Amino acid sequence: DDDLLITSPKNPLVARFQAAGSGDAKGLMLVEGRKLVAEAIDAGLQLVEAAYDADRDTLGPLRAQLARLGRNLHACTGKVFARL
Repeated sequence: DDDLLITSPKNPLVARFQAAGSGDAKGLMLVEGRKLVAEAIDAGLQLVEAAYDADRDTLGPLRAQLARLGRNLHACTGKVFARL
């Protein structure tokens, strides 16, 4: 939910994203960056959830696209986002 700002690196979201990034989350992968996320959506891949750095929110039109798809969108502090 993007109304809640995630401020702790101990939040379970961090562990989920790290597991996807390291290949430890079966059937999931981490896609990083607006361009790659947009390409994944265009390719028909199913996005489970997304996170962004609330300190530097640069999602632009991608935010609306993720909202239309009904994806969980998480706002994180810059420090937490760097851990993802």
